[in-house]
Amino acid sequence: MVTRKKLRPIQRFTRLAIKWRDELWLRDWKYDIDQVERIDSDTRETTSNGRMVAADVKPSHRYRMAHFRVTDATVKLPPAEMEQIACHENCHVLMSPVASYVQDLIT
Repeated sequence: MVTRKKLRPIQRFTRLAIKWRDELWLRDWKYDIDQVERIDSDTRETTSNGRMVAADVKPSHRYRMAHFRVTDATVKLPPAEMEQIACHENCHVLMSPVASYVQDLIT
């Protein structure tokens, strides 16, 4: 009989983030993932539809490094919802060079 080691919730999110990193061809990126009680952003604490921020990511394209912050509430979500958030945050990493370029054009 095979026994599986029970993962801590943040480890489940980390595995999902790595899964989507690899799916989106970001394998050369290093991820730093922290679990936080809540995310106090300079610009918002809630999304445009009034929901609390579940996670955020600060990618550094130059160094191929991304720092994720994931809330305590997020790591308690069902796996499908947690995976959706992991995928969403990885899309921010994927698009970071484009976002940076557009920001430079605007300013």
